[in-house]
Amino acid sequence: MKFISEKKYHAKLLLFGEFTIIDGGTALAFPIDRFFGKWSSDQKDESLLEYYNYIISKPFIDRSKIESLSQSSICFNANIPYGYGLGSSGALTAAIYDFAKKTSSNKLHTIKDNLADMEAYFHGQSSGLDPLTSYVNKPIESNQGILRTNDSLRLPPKLFLFDSEIKRNSKLMIDVFLKKKKNDDFKNILLNLNRLNETAILALSEGDDKLLCKTFSKISALQFKNFKEMIPEHIKDLWENGLSSKAYSIKLSGAGGGGYFVGLGNLDPTDKTLYLS
Repeated sequence: MKFISEKKYHAKLLLFGEFTIIDGGTALAFPIDRFFGKWSSDQKDESLLEYYNYIISKPFIDRSKIESLSQSSICFNANIPYGYGLGSSGALTAAIYDFAKKTSSNKLHTIKDNLADMEAYFHGQSSGLDPLTSYVNKPIESNQGILRTNDSLRLPPKLFLFDSEIKRNSKLMIDVFLKKKKNDDFKNILLNLNRLNETAILALSEGDDKLLCKTFSKISALQFKNFKEMIPEHIKDLWENGLSSKAYSIKLSGAGGGGYFVGLGNLDPTDKTLYLS
């Protein structure tokens, strides 16, 4: 059985578009180089057998390849922290799809839909953007369902991840979101959030750091007020201090609830702070 043994499937960071992407809103995802997974011949991974059974009958999956994969003495080794919003299941999904897909396609929508179908096993619902970012290993913009890669985009200066030191339950956070979305006032909040996401992505693409920081702060304030269920109690003071001091801003990374949160600005480095640029 042949594998591209040295190929890496990187973690992803959903920089903008958490929750709004569910309704086709604007989103931007980046691959993160320092976290990745790849195939290894160390040992057989029995924990994936149930997942293989889940995907083996998918029309875009080669059954014989999944069978050989399930019987082989290989595993997917990754340093992507589980339950932290960096796409650990997305990288795994991308790697398995890359090996076991029936045919190659260059249509991003087709690939995304296939990957979403596979990753739904882990979360109950998936946009497909996480595994797609790992699969193509490029920044991906999504706008009203239209996807495009953008090689020219770079992570902004002073972007960091803050470790909440607790794992998240994405499915639980998505359920909370879907319940909140039934409220008409909250729907208007989502429209405003999507407009801010669009502005932030435009500012990043045009290299307008001042507008990006200003918009990032507005997103932080909106989420602090309206997404409190997704913010752990022990980081709310830190979040609020950033808003009042204007030294930095913190926002959700994906579903929130735990794992990493995304920040922009000058936060004193600690063992919980990981600067990406």
